[in-house]
Amino acid sequence: MTQEVKKTQKNIVKKNKKYLAKMTCVGTSLILFSALLIVSGALYKEKHRKITLGDIYALQQEHVNEILAEISKTVELPKDEKPTIATITNVESLSKEMPFFKKAKNGFKVVVYKDKAILFDPVNKKVIDVAPVVQGKNGKVNETTNENNDSE
Repeated sequence: MTQEVKKTQKNIVKKNKKYLAKMTCVGTSLILFSALLIVSGALYKEKHRKITLGDIYALQQEHVNEILAEISKTVELPKDEKPTIATITNVESLSKEMPFFKKAKNGFKVVVYKDKAILFDPVNKKVIDVAPVVQGKNGKVNETTNENNDSE
């Protein structure tokens, strides 16, 4: 009987080893397949997430054109000149330095041409103020004075 028990034990061990080998192979395959899915998904997402500099420039130009279109409804803009457009981010310091910015709020746009500056509220799509740009002898802007545009 001991020989039969030993033989049975050997058969059980063999079967267990075969089963364990199969399960290890299946488990490894599942891990590799999961890793492949994760990597390919990440690569796909990265490929479709990229925005080119040309796309960014086009979006910026579109935004500039929208702002100028709104302003041109109430103020005549020079057609042969490209303005400089800035967003106000620290109105407190600007309003202390120049009276032009007294009515400004953070987020307002300043559109500057060589002869005038325009304060624009993009949320309400409203021109707040227009002022001449005064240049000194050295070509730097010395002072901007208000024309108090009452389009509020």
